Amino acid sequence: MITVIGATGKTGQHVVKGLVERGVAVRAFVRDAEKAKSVLPEGVELEVGDLADREAVRRAVTGADKVYLALGQREDQQQLEEAVAEESAAAGVRHIVKISVPGASLDSPANFSRWHAAAEARIAALGIASTILRPNWFSQNFLGSASTIASHDTFYAAAGSGHIAPIDVRDIAAVAVAALTEDGHEGADYYLTGPESLTHQQIASRLGNGIGRPVNYVDLSDEDFRASLVEADIPGWYADVFIILMQGIRAGWFGEVSPVVEKVLGRPATSFEDFARDHAAAFTA
Repeated sequence: MITVIGATGKTGQHVVKGLVERGVAVRAFVRDAEKAKSVLPEGVELEVGDLADREAVRRAVTGADKVYLALGQREDQQQLEEAVAEESAAAGVRHIVKISVPGASLDSPANFSRWHAAAEARIAALGIASTILRPNWFSQNFLGSASTIASHDTFYAAAGSGHIAPIDVRDIAAVAVAALTEDGHEGADYYLTGPESLTHQQIASRLGNGIGRPVNYVDLSDEDFRASLVEADIPGWYADVFIILMQGIRAGWFGEVSPVVEKVLGRPATSFEDFARDHAAAFTA
């Protein structure tokens, strides 16, 4: 039995699907049963609850051999992930595959990087084998700009001329499924990227190629970009995370390309242009 925490998230739903396709028994820990039923394959066991409820977490991991742990950014992320690790250790879980971030460090200037590093340290201290996945910028993050691309072929950020190596979440999930079902991944620390290091200007070009019409990128100041996020009802603390990420892009945090996806999966990572082509409908009015 493998418990998937974050089962309806960007990577989690693909992990569940991949595990089911391999004939693995899956328990999905979810907050919304109806949403889970709409996006997850039939036959998946659902454990409904909130990660802040230790008893619910305990139920979710009891009887599981392995756990996939992927949380979206939230202010209590470190505490929640450490609680999952502690309940997993108590339940006899042997292996955790965790989504983290590139360069996670306890002394990082980025709060989310410190949160991940602390959770990783807790897993190690509890003696649970782990595989840490450090994906670059999710290609699917650009779906957040789908409305402005659909309406006026433009998206906005504050990335300057910095590079990222965007990775399709389907590739992240495929690596996670391999780590959960194949031998030899325990103890691995995988930096995951797509096949190209791109500026946002180049991403606009790849998007245009994929959806069949030109797309423009407009570079904003940190202040203007943060204001646009807050105006879109993104909480202030989360807008601050985005600004740290934009500064990180400009500082070169995300520019390196890694061969890990191809080594693990035996095929090239999905290109950004192919991602855009696969999701062209989302970028079209």
